[in-house]
Amino acid sequence: MSDNGVPFGILLLAGLQILQALGILFVGAVWLLLPILGLFVAIPFGIIGLFGLVIAYGLFTLQDYAWTWAFILNIIGCILFLLGSNLIGAILSGIIVVYLNLPDIKSRFKESV
Repeated sequence: MSDNGVPFGILLLAGLQILQALGILFVGAVWLLLPILGLFVAIPFGIIGLFGLVIAYGLFTLQDYAWTWAFILNIIGCILFLLGSNLIGAILSGIIVVYLNLPDIKSRFKESV
C-alpha cells in the first residue's frame, strides 16, 4: 500500500491508464498534420484521450464510476487496437480489463462508495 491507502496495483493501473490516454492524445496530435481530414479525426482522439485522463484520476481516488468507465473504455479500446494492428495498445487494454476484474480490486472500488 502507498501512504494514502491506495494499493500499489491500483496506482500501477492508473499509471497504465495515463500512458494509454497520452498515447491516444499523441495519435490525435499526429492526425493534425493532415489538413481538414486530420481535424475531424483528431477531435474524437482528443476527447477520448482527455476522458482517459479523467478515468485515471478516478482510478487513483478509487471512484466507483472510474471502474465502470475504465472497463468499458478498455474493452472498446482493445477491440479497436486489434482492428488497427496496435498490439501494444491492445495488450495494455487487456491487462487493465483483467486487473479490474480481480475480486480484490473490484471490491476496493465498491467499498469506496
